[in-house]
Amino acid sequence: MRDVVTVVAADGLVRFVNQAVTGRAGIAPEDVIGSRADSWVHPDDREHALTQRAYLLGGPGRTTTTVVRIRQADGSYRHVETHGVNLCADPDVRGLLYVTRDVQERAQAEDALLLALGAQCVVTELGVLALVGDDLDLLLTEVLARVGGVLGADWVSIGRTGADGAVRVLRQAGPAPADPGTPWLQGRPPGVPAGLAGTETLLHGPDGVLGLLCAHGARPDGTSQVQFLRGVAEVVSGALLRETRHRPAGTDALANGLPGVVTRPVCNDRLAEADGSEPGR
Repeated sequence: MRDVVTVVAADGLVRFVNQAVTGRAGIAPEDVIGSRADSWVHPDDREHALTQRAYLLGGPGRTTTTVVRIRQADGSYRHVETHGVNLCADPDVRGLLYVTRDVQERAQAEDALLLALGAQCVVTELGVLALVGDDLDLLLTEVLARVGGVLGADWVSIGRTGADGAVRVLRQAGPAPADPGTPWLQGRPPGVPAGLAGTETLLHGPDGVLGLLCAHGARPDGTSQVQFLRGVAEVVSGALLRETRHRPAGTDALANGLPGVVTRPVCNDRLAEADGSEPGR
């Protein structure tokens, strides 16, 4: 597909745009000519675009290369890379000449890489906190906040497998979070189907499954997101194992859930299957 060629006058009005704008943005040239060039730029990118234009106007022959988001016919925005040159003194142009190409896929790949790097930093920071600290509550609070931030999750839940094999909420973040000890499926966010929903991973221990880490309402799954959640799960699993080894016997009842509450949630069988044992009856 051809690049979009645009000529913008010193006052910021579009004087010319070629037919490629229709194929790129779905907009007819006549709808662009005469409009303010910056009106097509995403509001968050507009100041940068105006700064670049001011630089171009500083002298003949000046050039710039910038990436901004440009509005499409349907109202959405796509990343484009624009190369500009000041040809105001050229009688055949008499303006700023821009050559623009779509770089949406490249921008998305760069964003994904930044997200992956940021997620890895979060896992490392949580791992350090787990190693140097002995406050499990503080660690779990950080886990809930960091997972929600990285994945954009509305709800983040940590479930723990009790001595009876039932999974109950250990900690949860979200609107009106469930209390610790709540049966896992009873503590799910309102409107979530009975089956576990969202991005989830198991908390593994040397003797089986310790519980679950679940992020509901997260961004679409991707390799980096899954790896991130697994990394956090390893940190949480290690912390739970250390806490179990050093926990006074009197706190077992709290860790194992509420006595007298009969639970047979669907996820028990899922945990059993993942552990290689027979589902409970």
